[in-house]
Amino acid sequence: MKKIIKIFLALFFMLYSTKSFCSELISHIPENPNKALIMLHGWHQSGRGVSWLTDRLKKDFPNTAFYYPTAPDNAPGGGYQWFVIPGFGSSMSEEKIYGKMMSSALDNVEVLYDLIDDIHKTQNIDYENIHIAGFSQGGFMAILAGLTNNEQIGKVISFSGVPILFTKDFKNKDIISKPEILIIQGDNDQVIPINSFSLTEQTLKSVNVPSTVKLIKNMPHIINSQALDYFIEFLKN
Repeated sequence: MKKIIKIFLALFFMLYSTKSFCSELISHIPENPNKALIMLHGWHQSGRGVSWLTDRLKKDFPNTAFYYPTAPDNAPGGGYQWFVIPGFGSSMSEEKIYGKMMSSALDNVEVLYDLIDDIHKTQNIDYENIHIAGFSQGGFMAILAGLTNNEQIGKVISFSGVPILFTKDFKNKDIISKPEILIIQGDNDQVIPINSFSLTEQTLKSVNVPSTVKLIKNMPHIINSQALDYFIEFLKN
């Protein structure tokens, strides 16, 4: 009996001494999928909150498996977060605030590496056919995972994403993959810095990672139908 208890405790500490797990994972897996899309939610949301995309996308991508992970950390006031957000709007790109966000994001990005590897192994889908997208801080995490994953995945899409900037914890030497990247943002977004897309574009250019930018007139901090059209076109092409 003591031996069984020791084994159980050892397994418990192995599992919970790391944060490499999602709070929840929603998925839609068709028979014999040949592609996969991971969609990351924004702050205070969950995977269930963006899983409506399956009904919108499965007609265009019938052989694609869809995954909606929920971030591992609880957000203040409810919901979940991929990283802490000490400030919004223009203050978000201030060095002190941004440094905290990046440090927190780097703690959780391995969750996405693990999910990508699991999809590759369990569904036998090539890494180049695994795509990742996200909204707001999920858009930030999608780009971060795409740039730093050991295996180069297919395409990365950021909807209204928090900007990607280098910090003392995240430097250009940490870029090891160069996937195709689409950045979608509205010019009426009051949540992230107004120049978020250009800040991310400049960072990507500095490490020779090409990106496509779609700026949508009058779109606030949401994913509207025009954004989805750009998204679908990018994935199809």
